[in-house]
Amino acid sequence: MVISWKIALQNLYFFSYCSVKVLKLLNNFFKGIPFLKVLDLTAVKFSHGLPSSIMHLEKLTTLCLDYCVLKRIAEDIGKLKYLKILSLSNSSIEELPRELGQLTQLQFLDLCCCLQLKVIPPNVFSSLKNLEELYMLDSFDDWDVNDPKKHQQSNASIFELMNLSCMTTLEVTIPNGKCCENQRIQTGSLEV
Repeated sequence: MVISWKIALQNLYFFSYCSVKVLKLLNNFFKGIPFLKVLDLTAVKFSHGLPSSIMHLEKLTTLCLDYCVLKRIAEDIGKLKYLKILSLSNSSIEELPRELGQLTQLQFLDLCCCLQLKVIPPNVFSSLKNLEELYMLDSFDDWDVNDPKKHQQSNASIFELMNLSCMTTLEVTIPNGKCCENQRIQTGSLEV
């Protein structure tokens, strides 16, 4: 029985677990699933954070962590080189790791309604050269007011979005207009 279970996991392309219960996964749970492309863990309460074995999913293109109770994502997220879609909508994440900027294939990032999100390190967004869609309504609102080319930053700046030539959709909340006062922001085919 155990052997057939392992064989089934080895050929798995899509894994979805949606629950409001606490999920305790062994750290090596995802190691034996080399072909997994889509991982959906919607509404999961992680007792100890994401299992570190997620970072071994080298072929992963979609990671959905919507409505998750999750304070942070491990720095190893940068190892998911083929990740194109990352959704953290309505999650309790507090900080994005700097290594998120290593996801150079990322095209879609949803951070809507992440009410606890307070830290996005500088230059994370400017590293996401293939980003086409960014959703951040009712989420992060502590944009750095300085142009990163001119000043030291403590958080992400709205100016980082200016160099994203692939951007087609941008939804952000800017409660403090000082971060882009007297500035015209153009990113890809969008103009703000």
